Amino acid sequence: MRSATLRFADSALTSHVEHDVVEYAERSAGSERTRYRVVGSQECLKEAGQLAEECADVVAAASRIGTRERMGLLRELASLGPGIYGRVEDVYGATATVDDRERTGMGTMARRNVIVTTVRDGVRRTRAVSGSPDELDVRGLALAGKPLPQHEGPLPTQVVLEPLALAELLAEYASVGLAVQDPHTAREFHRRCMGQQVAAAGVDITDTPAALGGWTLDIEGTPAAPLSLLRDGRITGYATDHRGAAALGQISNGRAARSVDGLRAYPAALTLECPPTTAPIGPYLRIERVQYISVVSAETGTVTGSTRDYCSVVENGAPRANVGTVRFTISVPDLLRRITGGLGPARTVPVTWGGCVVRCPAVHCADLRLVP
Repeated sequence: MRSATLRFADSALTSHVEHDVVEYAERSAGSERTRYRVVGSQECLKEAGQLAEECADVVAAASRIGTRERMGLLRELASLGPGIYGRVEDVYGATATVDDRERTGMGTMARRNVIVTTVRDGVRRTRAVSGSPDELDVRGLALAGKPLPQHEGPLPTQVVLEPLALAELLAEYASVGLAVQDPHTAREFHRRCMGQQVAAAGVDITDTPAALGGWTLDIEGTPAAPLSLLRDGRITGYATDHRGAAALGQISNGRAARSVDGLRAYPAALTLECPPTTAPIGPYLRIERVQYISVVSAETGTVTGSTRDYCSVVENGAPRANVGTVRFTISVPDLLRRITGGLGPARTVPVTWGGCVVRCPAVHCADLRLVP
């Protein structure tokens, strides 16, 4: 895998770093043990031989094309004016599965994340988009927020979560609530979760790596076909690796984790769909971004975190007051059950960990109380 990150500040280039990473999994015949290694590219070429060399050629060729595109994108971002900060992240990779040193399957991935923060009059506002490097449109990412009076009193319980905020919460929940992490408790996990109503009727969630530029083979070489996780609000599936699936008498669905501590498997290309709705007329809390998300309880899907950047109280379609950082603890299933519908078109946005992306609209949640 080759990753490249271009950072810019005030529309000027500040750094451009590229590096190679190789992830290597090996399973002996008749053994349930999987060994993961992350090594430098040169060391890997010595150990993995011709296969790794072929993969490196694929990745390097794609990355050379991507460098020119990144520079062109920087010029486009520079035209947006001063006060623009952010980064462009490109990831290209190839995964192969091998039996007796013969290649039996290969999958690739190519994804670009663009994150733009606009700072005007001391107000920070961030937008992001993720997708195919040759298809992204960054126009509209630079949105300025205006200074507002500070909100006083209790927060509205009508809440609109923009895609960047919903994506972080959903990815954290899916990694523990929609994935088998412990083969020894896999059957109990299946009994407790399968068919459980964890979202409002009409909410569907699928994991579709190929559609969102993700890995079409996981680190164990298993194909990652589209996976239905929620249908009409009920759990219909979950991510597994080889060991977790074997404990259930199933075949892995190709979600083995890639170098994420504490996770054996997780869905990394989530799409949330729900019926459309209209924004509430009365005051509501609009959360555009969250940070520091951490799982409190895997069994209940409870996470803790805080709001970030431009969080505001909106009334009659216009922001009326600024809301400072709000620290909260919330059950993500409870949040999902309160969704009344989506607002506007779906957007594909990056998540800050694990190479995850989420495609979703902004959603309205009724009677959602953020608990400190």
